[in-house]
Amino acid sequence: MEIEEVVTFIKATREEAITQAYEMGGGEVHALHIRKGFGMPSATPVGYFVMPPKRNWVELAEEEVVGLTCECIDDGKFNMECAHEFSKGITNMLKEKNT
Repeated sequence: MEIEEVVTFIKATREEAITQAYEMGGGEVHALHIRKGFGMPSATPVGYFVMPPKRNWVELAEEEVVGLTCECIDDGKFNMECAHEFSKGITNMLKEKNT
C-alpha cells in the first residue's frame, strides 16, 4: 500500500525554494508563471513552489502485528477497550517506522 501526502511550499525567490528543498532532504523546485487568458506565460516567475521528495510507506511485517499484545480478559465478547489498545499499538509502531 502506498500513501502519498503532498505538501507544497511556495517561496518568493528561487534561493528560498532551493533552501527549503535542501532542508526537506530533496524535492522539486518549479517556477510559477502567471498566464492571462490564452496568452503566453509571464517572462519572470511570480514565485517558486517546492514539492517534497516522495517517501515510501513502510508497512508492518506480519510477525510484528502478531507480536502485539494487550491486557484483555477473553470472555468471548467483543471488548472495545482491548480493540482500542490494539489499534493504538499498531498506530504507534507505524509512526515509529515512518518518521
